[in-house]
Amino acid sequence: KTETIISYLLGLCMQYRPDELNLLLVDMKGGGFTKRLGHLPHVVGAVTDVDGDENGTSAEYMLGRFLNATKSEIKRRKLLFNKLHVDSIDSYIRACGDIDSHIEKKKLSGEEAAQIRQTATEEPLSHLILVVDEFTELKRFSNENGDVDFMGEITTLARVGRSLGFHIILISQNIEGAITDDIRVNSNARLCLKVATRQASKDMIGTELAASAYMPGNGRAY
Repeated sequence: KTETIISYLLGLCMQYRPDELNLLLVDMKGGGFTKRLGHLPHVVGAVTDVDGDENGTSAEYMLGRFLNATKSEIKRRKLLFNKLHVDSIDSYIRACGDIDSHIEKKKLSGEEAAQIRQTATEEPLSHLILVVDEFTELKRFSNENGDVDFMGEITTLARVGRSLGFHIILISQNIEGAITDDIRVNSNARLCLKVATRQASKDMIGTELAASAYMPGNGRAY
């Protein structure tokens, strides 16, 4: 699964420039995943479950700071959308790309038009992908550390983030019981390699096919 997702992310980085696409990485397996991708110019943030050990803080503290940063970014994007009179990331990017036409279309003038033109120049936005490797481990970590509701924050991102240009990729070796109803409803794509149990297959694709003895058959995943 790790090689599959790394190949996918590298493909995205080859297709899109860093000003068009950014990555936020959460690695709950000690940091090997982030070390392999962290050098890419698209990566704007990374945290692992062992961050903080060397400087006397804790992984909980570092993950909490990371999630606070994502919440701040969501708030910032909402304010920028409101300022430019748009309701989605694609509309914002188009407006910044041709701000004069956008101002004319919205029939803006004077100081407001000048402020919007300045915002378009100084506050460009890209699509932002949050990648969580070993999502079930993050869920366990959240259950054991009550100060920060990591699962709640991830669920909120899944619910409100898409129109803001916030996308989430959740990866796990064993997904059984980890997918909440909110995440399931707000997920528009799944990739399932061969799994060990029928229940895991049902959780991912709604059938037992990914646990079949004949899997992968004619392909590698569902």
